[in-house]
Amino acid sequence: MGATEAMAEHGYAATSVAHILGRAGVSRTTFYELFDDKADCFLAAWRRGPG
Repeated sequence: MGATEAMAEHGYAATSVAHILGRAGVSRTTFYELFDDKADCFLAAWRRGPG
């Protein structure tokens, strides 16, 4: 998942939505259709677990 890769590289605080978009290969519009914000995306990634 793009979010976990970006956060592993930059750390949570320094990871921007733009970092996540670049890793995930999705548009900003798509990101915000799926998540409320970076924290919501992080929680979804955490719930999904490794892999």
